Amino acid sequence: MALDSKNLEKLSSYSEKISKNSSKPNNSLKKKNNDKTKLHPIETEKDPIKLFQELIKASRSGEVPDHLIKRLKELERKEQLKDSNLDQNDINNQDLSSVNKNKQASTESELYTSFKMLLLEED
Repeated sequence: MALDSKNLEKLSSYSEKISKNSSKPNNSLKKKNNDKTKLHPIETEKDPIKLFQELIKASRSGEVPDHLIKRLKELERKEQLKDSNLDQNDINNQDLSSVNKNKQASTESELYTSFKMLLLEED
């Protein structure tokens, strides 16, 4: 396949452009790295209430994409599980404290009874 002079000139100009562009730093990669470090609060928020507020702020028409709604629901479920675990721990702690109070009361009554017996024996 033979190339005429016009095509050869075009090829050489293209190769020069390519070599010039490859020697320059790639700004698009830098922009992508900066974008990764500066994430929107919607992508980083862990509190479901704050995430909901950010979604409402970001949505002009009130429509929220499905993947963001799923993320919000997942955060809400995690929050509910954490709250229910805390409530369960509180109930367990209350049960333990009532058991401890009952043991203390029974110990006190036994000591009181023992003390009464000692007083009666002395008489």
